[in-house]
Amino acid sequence: MNPAPTSAMETNIVALIRTPVTPMASAGGAAGAATSLASPPSSVGPQTTLSDKAARGQIEAYVHTSVWLLLHAMEPRVGDPGVPACALQLAQPGHSIWACFFRRVRRKGTSVFKCTACGHESDRLHRAVSHQRAKWGHKPFPCTDLGW
Repeated sequence: MNPAPTSAMETNIVALIRTPVTPMASAGGAAGAATSLASPPSSVGPQTTLSDKAARGQIEAYVHTSVWLLLHAMEPRVGDPGVPACALQLAQPGHSIWACFFRRVRRKGTSVFKCTACGHESDRLHRAVSHQRAKWGHKPFPCTDLGW
C-alpha cells in the first residue's frame, strides 16, 4: 500500500502516476498515445498549407502578442518552440522570425531581400532583419553609451 502524499506537489505527481493511459483513436494506437503524452507537438513543419499572406498574418499576430518584443529581448528563430509552424513556409529554419516579412528575389544574378510591406530591398539578410526590427520598434541591442 502506498503512503498518503504529504504536499500538493506530491498529490499532483501521485494523481498523474495513477491516471490510466487510454489509447487514442489513430493508426498509432497505444504507441501513438504514449508518444503524444511523452513529447509535446513540435513545429517541424507546417500542419496545413496556407497562402503566404495568411501565414504572414499568423506570424504578425504572434509578434504582436509576444513578450520578447515588449521586453526588447532577442527575437526567436524560425523553427523554435512556440513559433507558429507556418513560419517554415516563409523562411528557412534557424533564420530570425523577421525573415518571414520579406521575400528573397533574384536580381541580376544575386539574391535580394524585399520587404513584403513597403518594398524596401536589401542585399544582405542581416540588413533586411535590421529593417524589420526598425519597422516594429524592436531594439534587442540597446546602446550602452550614455553620451550618444
